[in-house]
Amino acid sequence: MRSIVFIINLVLVSCFLFGYEELHFYSPSNTVPPMVRVQGGIFLMGEESSDLSHWSRPLHQVTLTYDFFIGLYEITFDEYETFCDDTGRSKPDDEGWGRGQRPVINVAWWDAIAYCNWLSDREGLPRAYDDSGTLVDKNGEKARSPEAVWGYRLPTEAEWEFTARGGTKSEGHKYAGSNHVDEVAWYFSNAAGTTHEVADKSPNELGVYDMTGNIWEWCSDGWYGYGLVARVNPYSSTGLSKVTRGASWKDDATELLLGNRRPLRPTISSPDTGFRIARTALPEVEIVLHIKPEVVLVEKGEFIMGDTLGDYGGNELPAHRVTFTYDFYIGKYQVTFEEYDRFCRDTERAMIYDWNGYGRGRKPVYNVPWHDAIAYCNWLSDNEGLSRAYDSEGNFIDKNGQKATDPSEVMGYRLPTEAEWEYAARGGTNQSPYRYSGSDNADEVAWHSGNSGGTSHEVGQKLPNALGIYDMSGNIWEWCSDYYADYTSSNKINPYVSDGTARVFRGGSVGHWLLVSRVSYRSSRRGVSGILTGFRIARTAQ
Repeated sequence: MRSIVFIINLVLVSCFLFGYEELHFYSPSNTVPPMVRVQGGIFLMGEESSDLSHWSRPLHQVTLTYDFFIGLYEITFDEYETFCDDTGRSKPDDEGWGRGQRPVINVAWWDAIAYCNWLSDREGLPRAYDDSGTLVDKNGEKARSPEAVWGYRLPTEAEWEFTARGGTKSEGHKYAGSNHVDEVAWYFSNAAGTTHEVADKSPNELGVYDMTGNIWEWCSDGWYGYGLVARVNPYSSTGLSKVTRGASWKDDATELLLGNRRPLRPTISSPDTGFRIARTALPEVEIVLHIKPEVVLVEKGEFIMGDTLGDYGGNELPAHRVTFTYDFYIGKYQVTFEEYDRFCRDTERAMIYDWNGYGRGRKPVYNVPWHDAIAYCNWLSDNEGLSRAYDSEGNFIDKNGQKATDPSEVMGYRLPTEAEWEYAARGGTNQSPYRYSGSDNADEVAWHSGNSGGTSHEVGQKLPNALGIYDMSGNIWEWCSDYYADYTSSNKINPYVSDGTARVFRGGSVGHWLLVSRVSYRSSRRGVSGILTGFRIARTAQ
């Protein structure tokens, strides 16, 4: 089975390979499952097929005047059980099919909207539903349109069908993403009488999974009959039953047609029914709160750079003297998902997904290409009113925009040079004689393959080094500004390598053994991809 996190990463790769660069992914924290932004638009809603109930007819025009986010996949048992653990609710039965990354089932409509309200509470948003299950605005008043709802919620029926059809990128498929049902859906003929892990089939044009088959999905709307009149932002708050969409593992291919719909009482929990989340995209909610990462002052001085303990040798030799004629600041912590996600939202970049399943929030961001890391630094400089540190080709530049070869001339936020990184890791002027950054006992200061449990950890959980800097050994590799070059024995002043074919990264990671977590260990990568690699910021002290 392919895992969720692998599939999410695959979607991001597909965005670049197949022209989906305009897709906007959204996941503000560890708690919120990944979502896709859907641009508003106009479409014909319904299905004329005579094989379906008359409730799917007639076709009628629907206009959505607002953008919204919708879940990349159906809510899983893992995600729903977090809600149950937090609220003391009973966990739903899995029918013996398995839990984990399978879509949660046996969830009544009331349970689904309780999850949504809980998610809003966790994220500091006004709830989407009142006690009667009606959509409400930010003031708790009945909402005339989903556009006015701030919190997390179930999609409206119109939002659901618009998304399933591919939104403004629709290619007119019969099913969500294909005319060939087996490519995109688990249903009666291939599901073997059970649900399957989410995102195991191909996505639709918007990168959304399982909108046909696997399980029926609750919508916010009460059940109502269609008419010929064109509608704008439709939503029904009345009706004894609620709308479900998408069909399931036990339905035939006809039931999977995109316009098919089914009523279900909101108190019923069923082994073929679950849900996915949605949220209106509101400018008021999307304001980016700028948070500047904490930094530590590193005073100028000199040190011996390279393998001084005889542990490794290789490209860490010859050891040589380095002198800094300037003070500089360096990040107290590695840049986190929380911080990097704000950059992505502000610049409308696709968010980096934690495809290993490590989690987001205060965990260090990783899988960041080198050029994206320096883009973050330039963005930070812009927000702070500083001149940028990098030009469009990744060269250091001074306050006048001229190419610089001495880091002391660079004003903006940047990645540390390799020499700055090692000097700070060793404790700056303190020059602690440790193998790792802050200790000879790696377990005190580093997350590595022997103690990490196969996952990254929130920054600042181990002991800091002599300068009060955390995680310079282990957790996630860190990019440096320099190109890689072999050492020479000559003394260096303010060194920075401005030419080459591969960029340096330092510090080791949770996926590597202790040797690479030493302060002198160095590695490099061509193509500047960022597998298990993140970064921390630096800036010359003025």
